Amino acid sequence: MRQRRHSGGLDEGDGANGVDRKRLCLLAPMLGHFPDRTPDSFELLSPLLSDAGYDCRAASFQGNRYLRALDLTSFPIRQRPRADIALVNTYSGRSFVVEDAVFEACRSMRLPTVAFLSGGALPQFVDRHPRWARRVLRRPSAIVAPSEYLASLMGERGYQVVVIPNTLDVASYRFRAIGSVRPRLLWMRAFYRAYNPGMAIRVLKELVLGGVDASLTIAGQDMGLESSTKRLARALSVHDRVRFVGFLDEEAKRAAFADHDVLLNTNRVDNMPITLLEAGASGVPIVATEVGGIPFLWTHEESALLVPTEDAAAMAREVARLVEHPELAARVARGAQQIAHRSAPDRVIPLWSDLIESLVAT
Repeated sequence: MRQRRHSGGLDEGDGANGVDRKRLCLLAPMLGHFPDRTPDSFELLSPLLSDAGYDCRAASFQGNRYLRALDLTSFPIRQRPRADIALVNTYSGRSFVVEDAVFEACRSMRLPTVAFLSGGALPQFVDRHPRWARRVLRRPSAIVAPSEYLASLMGERGYQVVVIPNTLDVASYRFRAIGSVRPRLLWMRAFYRAYNPGMAIRVLKELVLGGVDASLTIAGQDMGLESSTKRLARALSVHDRVRFVGFLDEEAKRAAFADHDVLLNTNRVDNMPITLLEAGASGVPIVATEVGGIPFLWTHEESALLVPTEDAAAMAREVARLVEHPELAARVARGAQQIAHRSAPDRVIPLWSDLIESLVAT
C-alpha cells in the first residue's frame, strides 16, 4: 500500500484541537505515486510526522525534472509565511544543483533547514567538489544522516552530523521463521550500475556449476541495464532459471519476500538500503557485498553474510552455506530483524521530534 500523499498547500487554521502545530516543509523528489517509482524516504517520513502532530507540506510531486526543480526551489518561498522549518533530502550528482538553490531560497526567507544526507556516494562527491559542498552544507541549521557510516565519513570531512535512521513500517511486514532454506534467490533494486545486477546472474551461475538447483527472481525499475542483464543470463546459460518481474509495488514486494529464501545485495556503493531492512522485517536471510554502510549495520554471521564486492564466487559460497546450515540462516534472519526494528517509527520519530523542537526553539 502506497503512503498517502501530502498536499503542497497549507491548511487554514490550527490542528483539530486548536493547538498550534509546528509546520514543516519536506523537500525531495516525491515520485512514489508513479507506478514504477520507489517512494523517497521523505514520502515515508511525512505521514509519520503528521501522525506525531506536525503540519507537513511536501514537494515535489512533479515527474518532469525541470518542473520538479522549479517546484522545489520556489516551495520555501510560497510556504514561508507559516512554515517553521524545512527538511531537505540532499543527494549528490546533478540533484546537488537543485539542493543548492533550495538551501539558498530557504536562507533568503530565513527559514531554518535540515539537510538529510542520502546516498553512499555523497562523501566522494564532497571530495570532488569541496568548495561547492562546503558553501551549500554550511547553510542548514543541522545535518542528518541515516547511518553511522555516512555520518563518520562526513565527520572526517569537517561536518557535524546527527544520525537518524530511515524509517520502516516494520509492523506491516510478516516475519517468517526460517526452517529449511531453498536456493530461491531474490534481487531487488533498480537496474543501475551502482547496484550491479549482473553480479546476481554470476552468483546464480556459480551455484549451478556447484550443483545447486537454484533460481533467481530479479525485480526493479529499469535504469538502463535490464537488457544487458538479460543478455548476460542468456550468455551464461542460466536464463531459464531467472525471472525478470519488473518494478514491484509494496504488496508485491511483501509477496516476493514470502516466496524467496535468500536476498542478494550486490551493490558497489551503499548507505542504509531499505531493501535490506525489508528483508530483515520479513525473515529473509541476506547475503550482501561488504560496501559503504553495510558493515556499519549488518555483522557477518550475526545479521547477514558479507562478501567482497564483485566476488560472485564468494557470494555463491555463502548462499550454499545458508542452504546447508539452516541454523545459520535462522540466526542471521533474527539478527537482521533486530536491525529492522531500529527503524520502526516509534523509535525514529522521537529523534526527529527532538531535533525539530530544538531548532524551532532557537
